Amino acid sequence: MLRHFSLRALGHLLILFLFVLRPLLPCAAPVESQHDVVIVGASLAGLTAASYLDGMDVVILERENKAGGKVNRGVYSFFNSQNRMDFPEIPAGVALDLVSRLGLTPSNLADPVHGYRDENTTHLGNEGLKAVLTSHSSPAAFDAFLAAVQNAYLDYVELPVFSRTSPLVALDSQTAREWFASQAVASGIQAYYEGVIRGLTGGASLDEISALALLRVLGRQLAAFDTSPLPAESGCFTLPGGIEDLSAALTEHAGRRLRLNSTVNTVTRDGSRFLTEYTDAEGLTHTLASPVVILAVPAKLNTYLAPALLTADQMATFASIAYTSFAEVELKTTIPTMADCAKQFMPSGHFFTHLINLYRFKSHPLLGEPYDTLTVIPPSSILDTTLNTLTDAELSESVIQAMEQDSPQLRNFLASAEVRRVGNALPVFRPGIYIDMASALNQGPSGLLFANDYLTHPTLEGALDAGYLAARQAKALVPSAAPHHTRLQ
Repeated sequence: MLRHFSLRALGHLLILFLFVLRPLLPCAAPVESQHDVVIVGASLAGLTAASYLDGMDVVILERENKAGGKVNRGVYSFFNSQNRMDFPEIPAGVALDLVSRLGLTPSNLADPVHGYRDENTTHLGNEGLKAVLTSHSSPAAFDAFLAAVQNAYLDYVELPVFSRTSPLVALDSQTAREWFASQAVASGIQAYYEGVIRGLTGGASLDEISALALLRVLGRQLAAFDTSPLPAESGCFTLPGGIEDLSAALTEHAGRRLRLNSTVNTVTRDGSRFLTEYTDAEGLTHTLASPVVILAVPAKLNTYLAPALLTADQMATFASIAYTSFAEVELKTTIPTMADCAKQFMPSGHFFTHLINLYRFKSHPLLGEPYDTLTVIPPSSILDTTLNTLTDAELSESVIQAMEQDSPQLRNFLASAEVRRVGNALPVFRPGIYIDMASALNQGPSGLLFANDYLTHPTLEGALDAGYLAARQAKALVPSAAPHHTRLQ
């Protein structure tokens, strides 16, 4: 009797599982196809990686309906990354190779590119920067500051090439403010850079970034400092349609390898291959197999997509990376509202950190076209949420009032003011992050690679470099990989 009851009960449980419970349980789709490399994220880093994997079987999965990542949100447009849309010099390295291979033609920006505001005067170029910093300190203090930056920059190398025995380790372990203090930098110079750094990082303070992150910004600006008269051409280059031109060309190059509206759910391991499961626009689930997966997404997304594959140290490192958020107000006026330069940095304490002269970046402005001036308004720190409490109208009014200090008649010439808020913009390179990242990248299963600006530096060039480095690693891991036709130095 007991045996008969047990069999009946077991039969009922089996029916319950098959027809009631089983449909509710997650079930991985069978492997649909095998590829050499699956790239998660059609960011600039992901698209760059794909462009260096020509000749290999590559699939790029992007959850949005358009490739480009941060480009689509304005983060990598020329007014929101460290070097903006213009390359700091003739495009070099990965940037130069991409521009050449994709058939893009950058144009030279006319000088002056940079302007530096000091009370009621805007000083232009390197000579202007020296004048402003000297006015906030002394000629001797400026010379000492310049020497400190140049000496420290001699040891700088682009990351993630990083050695624990490098002198840079000490810079990674201290904040930017601590480095200023250790070098006895004049308080006036430090105060001026407080605003500049907040603007370039999108809202991180000198207490929130490492001295090593600061050195990259200062070094590229001051390593070969020259106050000679401004040349006719600046040595800075731009593209007619901005970084969108680069993104569009990379997207076209990707071709049918790119799958838009494809949301990746998980990346897991099955023996020697990775399984990438994603859901398409119609809600259908697919699973792709590959020996290499490149996660070209923001740092924290790694912890959601591949938690079973990451070590505890990797999870902690990726989760610790904060991202800045800031606001912008674009003013359209019938007359110019800023000095004749591309970018104008404001003194510390101003409501916005810098102005971008969008009109100057237009290849062929139309007659009567309004002058566009973009104001960038970062918070005082990554913990400051004050901007979130202001309405768009309040943000616009605050910007206009600040602009009226230099242009009292601004409202008479103002056609419109448009507010844009940029969230999760640029990664913050906190003290210790380079050492943590160097350790994290040497962990986890072989074949799981990462590519994004948090690996190198939070700029357009950082994203391109990270994509190239991931592609180079992928080629070494896939035996069938064809040799790449371009070798970068």
